[in-house]
Amino acid sequence: MKVTTVTKQDIKNALTRLGITSGDMVVFHSSLKSMGHVEGGAQTVIDAFLEQVGEDGTVCVPTLLSQSYSIAYEIWDRDTTPSEVGHITEVFRTMPGTLRSNNPTHSLAARGKYANELTCEHDGYGPRPGPFGEYAFSHSSPWQKLYNYGGKIVWVGASTLTGTHRHLAEYVAAEKGWPSIRKRRRFWLVTVARRMRSSPG
Repeated sequence: MKVTTVTKQDIKNALTRLGITSGDMVVFHSSLKSMGHVEGGAQTVIDAFLEQVGEDGTVCVPTLLSQSYSIAYEIWDRDTTPSEVGHITEVFRTMPGTLRSNNPTHSLAARGKYANELTCEHDGYGPRPGPFGEYAFSHSSPWQKLYNYGGKIVWVGASTLTGTHRHLAEYVAAEKGWPSIRKRRRFWLVTVARRMRSSPG
């Protein structure tokens, strides 16, 4: 059986088709083993993103503690605690010059023009109560900043269910006192039905 090799150019071509261009701010979720045989491994994937956004761009990856979540606050060290969400993220984290936000459960690592702006003050201000603590998705968190700055999200060999930003949406919903998704769905269905009944013709 022929094994297809994924090259750095293949990845860059895919990013171009997705609309990732020079100067972009992008966070990517990844699964190296799901990509098949990647020439050069994890570093190739990282280099493809860095080259695609160029010197004016910023590349980020989640560096969460998923397996050690229950003891995250006990073992956390921003400089030495490994990322537990994939080999690519750990290689990215350990590259010289990478910056990492200081949060025990939902840290983010970044390289590029706005890496410092994104990763500084993760626990600085704007707490939001939630299941992962008040500062995991605070107003000063990189997750909120990525949203504020129009950052793009890419999945590489990973499911969209791995998107950490969904938790940001949950925190914002709780902060605003929005009803549950089930209640919201029912509200909109009832509202649309009433409007259809009252519409002329």
